[in-house]
Amino acid sequence: MVAEFACPVIIRPQTAGSPSRTPFLLMYRKTLIEHRLLWGVEPSPETVELTRLTGEEMALYDNLRSGSLGERVRLEQERIGFDYLVAALSTL
Repeated sequence: MVAEFACPVIIRPQTAGSPSRTPFLLMYRKTLIEHRLLWGVEPSPETVELTRLTGEEMALYDNLRSGSLGERVRLEQERIGFDYLVAALSTL
């Protein structure tokens, strides 16, 4: 599980009214996979149940918790380049 990748996900359900209305770049599978070379290891994986994720976000969160993408995958948001962010936002 990803602390830096998942912490925003844990915060999001508590702050967002409707998960389907707000795109969440950090919980896109594409973002995680495209930054595979930047993955680290999460020392304290999260396993809490989250109820306000979209179906796609929940599937990714389940993959992270189960380790199916790798053991204790961690992607720090600071490692995602600004150009990637701008390109992703331009598609919304």
